[in-house]
Amino acid sequence: MKRRSCIGALLACATTVRTLAATPEPYRGPLFDAHLHDNEEAHATVPPAEAFAHMQRSGVRAVVANSRPNSGTRELATALPLARTAGVTVVPFVRLYRNRADYTTRFADESIPPHGAGRAGREHASRAVPRHRRVPPV
Repeated sequence: MKRRSCIGALLACATTVRTLAATPEPYRGPLFDAHLHDNEEAHATVPPAEAFAHMQRSGVRAVVANSRPNSGTRELATALPLARTAGVTVVPFVRLYRNRADYTTRFADESIPPHGAGRAGREHASRAVPRHRRVPPV
């Protein structure tokens, strides 16, 4: 009985070692970056052409882009020739933050409409996104 237990344990160990030694191929398919920041700090040092070239080299095929301020998002969304050449689709995501201070003060700042605040909120958001990319109001 002890001999069968030892043989079973050895077989289990051999199977485990063989499974751990077999490394799967790394994923080489397309990537989707669901949260790309193009804030003013990054935008100042990495121009859109360089950003799209990096995305292409990395296998990124689509991004949800947002920035602070929204001008970085606008620039990526309207750089269609660069995006097409890199094979990257840009989905713009409009943020409420104009600067870093808005992170903590936007709730008390009357000049920033609340998220989804009817027509005023849509007008504020629509300034950042080119007309051909806007989602129609509901």
